[in-house]
Amino acid sequence: MVSLGRNCYIPSRFTAKVFKMPYVMTDDEIRAFMKIADEYISQINAERFNILAEEYKVLFRFIYCCGLRVSETRKLKVEDVDFQNRTAIIRHSKGDNDRLLYFADDVGSMCQDLINLLHEKHNFFSEYLFPSSSPDMPLQVASINLKFKEFWNKTSYARSDRHPTVHSLRYSFVVKRMNQWMEKGENLNAMMPYLSMYLGHSSVENTYYYYHQIESAFKIVRQKDELSKNIIPEVAYEE
Repeated sequence: MVSLGRNCYIPSRFTAKVFKMPYVMTDDEIRAFMKIADEYISQINAERFNILAEEYKVLFRFIYCCGLRVSETRKLKVEDVDFQNRTAIIRHSKGDNDRLLYFADDVGSMCQDLINLLHEKHNFFSEYLFPSSSPDMPLQVASINLKFKEFWNKTSYARSDRHPTVHSLRYSFVVKRMNQWMEKGENLNAMMPYLSMYLGHSSVENTYYYYHQIESAFKIVRQKDELSKNIIPEVAYEE
Protein backbone atom coordinates (compact mmCIF):
# COMPACT_ATOMS: atom_id res chain seq x y z
CA MET A 1 0.00 0.00 0.00
CA VAL A 2 2.87 2.36 0.77
CA SER A 3 4.37 1.61 -2.64
CA LEU A 4 1.07 2.79 -4.18
CA GLY A 5 1.25 6.09 -2.31
CA ARG A 6 -1.36 5.22 0.28
CA ASN A 7 -0.94 6.03 3.95
CA CYS A 8 -1.13 2.97 6.16
CA TYR A 9 -0.04 1.77 9.58
CA ILE A 10 2.93 -0.60 9.62
CA PRO A 11 3.31 -2.54 12.89
CA SER A 12 6.86 -2.39 14.23
CA ARG A 13 6.70 -5.74 15.95
CA PHE A 14 5.39 -9.07 14.79
CA THR A 15 4.85 -12.28 16.71
CA ALA A 16 6.93 -15.05 15.21
CA LYS A 17 6.83 -18.68 16.16
CA VAL A 18 10.31 -20.04 16.82
CA PHE A 19 11.06 -23.56 15.59
CA LYS A 20 13.96 -25.34 17.23
CA MET A 21 15.71 -28.01 15.22
CA PRO A 22 15.85 -31.34 17.05
CA TYR A 23 19.19 -32.35 18.50
CA VAL A 24 20.09 -35.80 17.24
CA MET A 25 22.72 -37.47 19.37
CA THR A 26 25.51 -39.37 17.66
CA ASP A 27 26.31 -42.98 18.48
CA ASP A 28 29.36 -41.87 20.47
CA GLU A 29 27.30 -39.37 22.46
CA ILE A 30 24.66 -41.99 23.25
CA ARG A 31 27.30 -44.50 24.37
CA ALA A 32 28.91 -41.87 26.60
CA PHE A 33 25.55 -40.89 28.06
CA MET A 34 24.52 -44.48 28.80
CA LYS A 35 27.89 -45.14 30.43
CA ILE A 36 27.27 -42.27 32.84
CA ALA A 37 23.80 -43.63 33.56
CA ASP A 38 25.20 -47.11 34.27
CA GLU A 39 27.80 -45.71 36.66
CA TYR A 40 25.35 -43.46 38.50
CA ILE A 41 25.09 -43.95 42.24
CA SER A 42 22.88 -41.73 44.35
CA GLN A 43 24.78 -39.48 46.72
CA ILE A 44 22.00 -40.04 49.24
CA ASN A 45 22.18 -43.60 50.52
CA ALA A 46 18.47 -44.10 50.97
CA GLU A 47 16.30 -46.91 49.67
CA ARG A 48 14.08 -44.76 47.44
CA PHE A 49 17.05 -42.99 45.82
CA ASN A 50 18.79 -46.31 45.17
CA ILE A 51 15.63 -47.57 43.48
CA LEU A 52 15.49 -44.51 41.22
CA ALA A 53 19.15 -44.99 40.30
CA GLU A 54 18.35 -48.47 39.04
CA GLU A 55 15.33 -47.20 37.09
CA TYR A 56 17.19 -44.43 35.25
CA LYS A 57 19.65 -46.96 33.81
CA VAL A 58 16.75 -48.73 32.11
CA LEU A 59 14.45 -45.77 31.45
CA PHE A 60 16.74 -43.87 29.07
CA ARG A 61 17.65 -47.02 27.16
CA PHE A 62 13.98 -47.91 26.82
CA ILE A 63 13.15 -44.48 25.37
CA TYR A 64 16.02 -44.72 22.89
CA CYS A 65 15.53 -48.34 21.84
CA CYS A 66 11.77 -47.93 21.33
CA GLY A 67 11.65 -44.32 20.14
CA LEU A 68 9.04 -43.42 22.74
CA ARG A 69 7.90 -40.08 24.05
CA VAL A 70 8.79 -39.35 27.67
CA SER A 71 5.12 -39.21 28.69
CA GLU A 72 4.43 -42.59 27.05
CA THR A 73 7.36 -44.23 28.82
CA ARG A 74 6.73 -42.98 32.31
CA LYS A 75 3.02 -43.86 32.23
CA LEU A 76 3.55 -47.39 30.92
CA LYS A 77 2.07 -49.99 33.24
CA VAL A 78 3.45 -53.46 33.81
CA GLU A 79 0.09 -55.03 32.95
CA ASP A 80 0.30 -53.51 29.47
CA VAL A 81 3.66 -55.17 28.74
CA ASP A 82 3.69 -58.67 27.26
CA PHE A 83 7.22 -59.89 27.93
CA GLN A 84 6.63 -63.22 26.24
CA ASN A 85 5.61 -61.70 22.90
CA ARG A 86 7.77 -58.57 23.35
CA THR A 87 4.90 -56.12 22.89
CA ALA A 88 3.38 -53.28 24.89
CA ILE A 89 0.20 -51.25 24.60
CA ILE A 90 0.79 -47.50 24.64
CA ARG A 91 -2.47 -46.10 25.97
CA HIS A 92 -3.87 -42.58 25.56
CA SER A 93 -0.88 -41.31 23.62
CA LYS A 94 -0.80 -38.03 21.71
CA GLY A 95 -4.25 -37.47 20.22
CA ASP A 96 -5.65 -39.88 22.83
CA ASN A 97 -4.81 -42.85 20.63
CA ASP A 98 -3.67 -46.33 21.66
CA ARG A 99 -1.09 -48.31 19.70
CA LEU A 100 0.84 -51.55 19.86
CA LEU A 101 4.58 -51.30 20.45
CA TYR A 102 7.10 -54.02 19.56
CA PHE A 103 10.47 -54.19 21.30
CA ALA A 104 13.60 -56.32 20.99
CA ASP A 105 14.36 -59.34 23.17
CA ASP A 106 17.20 -57.63 25.01
CA VAL A 107 14.99 -54.62 25.78
CA GLY A 108 12.35 -56.92 27.27
CA SER A 109 14.96 -58.78 29.32
CA MET A 110 16.34 -55.48 30.59
CA CYS A 111 12.90 -54.37 31.82
CA GLN A 112 12.11 -57.73 33.36
CA ASP A 113 15.42 -57.73 35.21
CA LEU A 114 14.54 -54.29 36.61
CA ILE A 115 11.18 -55.51 37.88
CA ASN A 116 12.77 -58.56 39.49
CA LEU A 117 15.43 -56.38 41.10
CA LEU A 118 12.85 -54.01 42.59
CA HIS A 119 10.81 -56.95 43.90
CA GLU A 120 13.58 -59.14 45.26
CA LYS A 121 16.20 -56.67 46.44
CA HIS A 122 14.08 -53.68 47.45
CA ASN A 123 10.68 -55.31 48.10
CA PHE A 124 9.22 -52.54 45.97
CA PHE A 125 6.03 -53.25 43.98
CA SER A 126 4.24 -50.92 41.61
CA GLU A 127 1.77 -51.07 38.72
CA TYR A 128 4.08 -48.77 36.75
CA LEU A 129 7.14 -49.98 34.87
CA PHE A 130 9.00 -46.84 35.96
CA PRO A 131 7.50 -45.72 39.29
CA SER A 132 8.56 -42.71 41.30
CA SER A 133 9.70 -43.03 44.89
CA SER A 134 6.03 -43.63 45.62
CA PRO A 135 4.82 -46.91 44.10
CA ASP A 136 1.44 -45.34 43.31
CA MET A 137 2.90 -42.68 41.02
CA PRO A 138 4.98 -42.84 37.82
CA LEU A 139 8.22 -40.94 37.45
CA GLN A 140 7.64 -37.23 36.93
CA VAL A 141 8.69 -35.43 33.74
CA ALA A 142 10.62 -32.79 35.66
CA SER A 143 12.66 -35.45 37.48
CA ILE A 144 13.47 -37.26 34.23
CA ASN A 145 14.52 -34.03 32.52
CA LEU A 146 16.77 -33.04 35.40
CA LYS A 147 18.45 -36.43 35.52
CA PHE A 148 19.00 -36.45 31.77
CA LYS A 149 20.67 -33.04 31.98
CA GLU A 150 22.80 -34.19 34.92
CA PHE A 151 24.04 -37.26 33.04
CA TRP A 152 24.65 -35.33 29.81
CA ASN A 153 26.69 -32.65 31.60
CA LYS A 154 28.99 -35.37 32.93
CA THR A 155 29.89 -36.56 29.43
CA SER A 156 32.86 -35.21 27.49
CA TYR A 157 30.47 -33.95 24.79
CA ALA A 158 28.66 -31.43 26.98
CA ARG A 159 29.27 -27.89 25.71
CA SER A 160 27.42 -24.59 25.80
CA ASP A 161 26.35 -24.97 22.15
CA ARG A 162 24.93 -28.48 22.59
CA HIS A 163 21.56 -28.81 24.24
CA PRO A 164 20.02 -32.27 23.84
CA THR A 165 16.92 -33.18 25.80
CA VAL A 166 15.30 -36.47 26.69
CA HIS A 167 13.34 -36.19 23.45
CA SER A 168 16.67 -36.26 21.59
CA LEU A 169 16.77 -39.99 22.28
CA ARG A 170 13.54 -40.37 20.29
CA TYR A 171 14.92 -38.20 17.49
CA SER A 172 18.05 -40.29 17.40
CA PHE A 173 16.06 -43.51 17.17
CA VAL A 174 14.17 -42.23 14.12
CA VAL A 175 17.19 -40.90 12.25
CA LYS A 176 19.27 -44.00 12.97
CA ARG A 177 16.50 -46.30 11.75
CA MET A 178 16.03 -44.32 8.53
CA ASN A 179 19.78 -44.23 7.93
CA GLN A 180 20.00 -47.99 8.38
CA TRP A 181 17.22 -48.53 5.87
CA MET A 182 18.89 -46.26 3.33
CA GLU A 183 22.27 -47.94 3.81
CA LYS A 184 20.64 -51.34 3.17
CA GLY A 185 18.88 -50.05 0.06
CA GLU A 186 15.39 -50.39 1.51
CA ASN A 187 12.52 -48.53 -0.15
CA LEU A 188 12.14 -45.63 2.27
CA ASN A 189 8.74 -44.56 0.93
CA ALA A 190 7.42 -48.07 1.55
CA MET A 191 8.86 -48.29 5.06
CA MET A 192 7.93 -44.83 6.35
CA PRO A 193 4.22 -45.53 7.00
CA TYR A 194 5.24 -48.40 9.31
CA LEU A 195 7.70 -46.19 11.17
CA SER A 196 5.17 -43.38 11.42
CA MET A 197 2.57 -45.73 12.89
CA TYR A 198 5.14 -47.20 15.29
CA LEU A 199 6.00 -43.70 16.57
CA GLY A 200 2.36 -42.69 16.96
CA HIS A 201 2.55 -39.94 14.34
CA SER A 202 -0.60 -38.77 12.61
CA SER A 203 1.15 -38.60 9.23
CA VAL A 204 4.36 -39.60 7.48
CA GLU A 205 5.23 -35.92 7.09
CA ASN A 206 5.60 -35.62 10.87
CA THR A 207 8.15 -38.43 10.81
CA TYR A 208 10.11 -36.86 7.96
CA TYR A 209 10.35 -33.68 10.03
CA TYR A 210 12.73 -35.52 12.36
CA TYR A 211 14.98 -36.15 9.38
CA HIS A 212 15.01 -32.54 8.21
CA GLN A 213 18.36 -30.69 8.28
CA ILE A 214 20.14 -33.42 10.22
CA GLU A 215 23.82 -33.70 9.32
CA SER A 216 23.96 -37.47 9.76
CA ALA A 217 20.93 -37.82 7.51
CA PHE A 218 22.35 -35.82 4.64
CA LYS A 219 25.59 -37.78 4.84
CA ILE A 220 23.63 -40.91 3.91
CA VAL A 221 21.65 -39.03 1.26
CA ARG A 222 24.88 -37.89 -0.40
CA GLN A 223 26.22 -41.44 -0.39
CA LYS A 224 23.05 -42.72 -2.05
CA ASP A 225 22.76 -39.88 -4.55
CA GLU A 226 23.99 -41.28 -7.86
CA LEU A 227 22.23 -38.83 -10.17
CA SER A 228 23.43 -35.38 -9.14
CA LYS A 229 26.94 -35.89 -10.52
CA ASN A 230 25.42 -36.61 -13.93
CA ILE A 231 22.98 -33.70 -13.83
CA ILE A 232 25.52 -31.11 -12.69
CA PRO A 233 29.03 -32.41 -13.51
CA GLU A 234 31.98 -31.13 -11.55
CA VAL A 235 33.64 -28.08 -13.17
CA ALA A 236 37.36 -28.25 -13.78
CA TYR A 237 39.52 -25.49 -12.30
CA GLU A 238 40.54 -24.01 -15.67
CA GLU A 239 36.91 -23.67 -16.72
